[in-house]
Parts: sequence; structure tokens; C-alpha cells
Amino acid sequence: GLKDKEDFYIKIFDTISQGYCYAPVEKYKMAFAAGMMHQNILHGNVDSAFYFPSGTQVFAKKLAKKIKSNGGVFHFDTSFKKVSGNKITTNKGVFLADAVIFAHTPAKVKYTHFITATVEFEKAILVNHDENWGACFYRDNPKSNLSILSSINLKKLYSHMDYHINVNIKISSKKAGSLSEAKLFKAIYSQLEDRFPGANPLKIIKMVNWKRAMPIADEKFVDELLKKQGHNGHYFAGDFTGCPSMETAMMSGKHAAETLMADQVQHDVLFNKAVDLSKLPS
Repeated sequence: GLKDKEDFYIKIFDTISQGYCYAPVEKYKMAFAAGMMHQNILHGNVDSAFYFPSGTQVFAKKLAKKIKSNGGVFHFDTSFKKVSGNKITTNKGVFLADAVIFAHTPAKVKYTHFITATVEFEKAILVNHDENWGACFYRDNPKSNLSILSSINLKKLYSHMDYHINVNIKISSKKAGSLSEAKLFKAIYSQLEDRFPGANPLKIIKMVNWKRAMPIADEKFVDELLKKQGHNGHYFAGDFTGCPSMETAMMSGKHAAETLMADQVQHDVLFNKAVDLSKLPS
């Protein structure tokens, strides 16, 4: 019933979601867009819309503890080579699995390139004359190789970070992604002045280069994987669905676990306990 508002919602998604390093909605269908709006409408605000308001590490650590308590084993520093049915070939040999959840980087998915830079200003940084602003999201400039898409007021997070903000900059060329802190500051200076007039940006004191920030998966690729979901014990999560957030990975994993439990699989199978083939009868 909101077809007449379609352009409005696309602008909202493009502004907010690109600020979080995602791709344009008009070009790619991303699984997070509708989910983000639904959760916020349902729960009323961003904080209560999170599945993990206390941080995603809480979930990861509890899950790891549960897997170990049920006899599961984690194999670290292991190079993956191929999967054939229920056999996983690695540099440490072949493992057997009753189910495989693919959550690594797919070859067919592109990634956005972002730089997060901490900028120091001479004066208080105001937005709409408000010193207590939290974060801002900006519409992308497709003609720019260095486009600031979001900013975060660090004073709101850390009391000792007066006159500092983080900006997330989308990189559209390899050359732009290799700039030093000084050259990057010079390149985005006019944008900083435009966003925060009168604050006088001084320098970038730190930056982090995210060369593979967020996945860009087109609709056809995602639809093909969703049709294969659960077939032959193979499941796809994270970047494969164009949405790498812990919330999405959790829901995909929950779906896989429920399917396995419905088949009355025992705990050691449910938690994908690896089998050392060298110890099996020939």
C-alpha cells in the first residue's frame, strides 16, 4: 500500500544503510533493508530492535561454550579446499560432517571499500546548533571517489573525546584507498567544512582501512542460494545472503539447527563434530 512512497523509502535506505557501508538499494536488493525498518517500527527504537543489545560477543562466546560442552571441536588455522557432499577437504585432511554451514567469503560477492577516520576539530562540533548530536548519515555523491556517508560524535561515546568525530568514507577507486592520513584529510577537507561549518577541522589522528567492508550481493545470486538452503545438508549464512550481520547469521543458524533437531539428530551431529578419518576402519 506504500507504492507511491517507494522513492522516499529508497532514499532513506540509501542514506542510512550506505552510511553503514552497504551498497545502493536501487542497484542491489539487500536483505537488511526491510528487516531494519521492520524491527524499528515493531520495537520503537534502534536500541530495543537489536537482537543483541549487550554486544554480539556475548552470543558468540556462549555458543562456543555450548558446542564444546557437547563434545564439539574447533579446528583453527585450517585451510579450506573444497566440499563434496558431506566431505570437507582441508590442509589437515578430510573431515566428515552431517551438515555444513557456509559463512566464508563467496567469490561472486563484491565488497564495499571504506575508511573510518577520526578527525580532530578546533571548536565544538555542532549539528543543527546542537552539541549533543549522536550520528549523521549523508546521501552518496556518485561522482566523488571519497564520499563521507556517515559521522559519529565521539563525545557522546567517550567523554574525553571532545572535538573529535569519526567519519566513514566510501572509497570508489584503488588510488583513493592508498592515501596517507594527511592526504586523505586534504581530500575530504571541503566536505568536513560543509558538514560542520565553523568547527575548523584540524587533522586526522587515526584511520582504519576497511578494504572489504560489506558484501554487495545481487538479487539473483541471493535467490539462487535461498532455493538451495538446506539441500544435502548445506546451509548458507552471512555474506552469502548479502547481509553479514550477527543478527542474520544467528537467524540463519537457528533455522539450520531447528531443521537438524526436527530430524532427531544427536548432539554430536547437531554441533557438527568433526571426524578424523585416520581413526576410522579402512
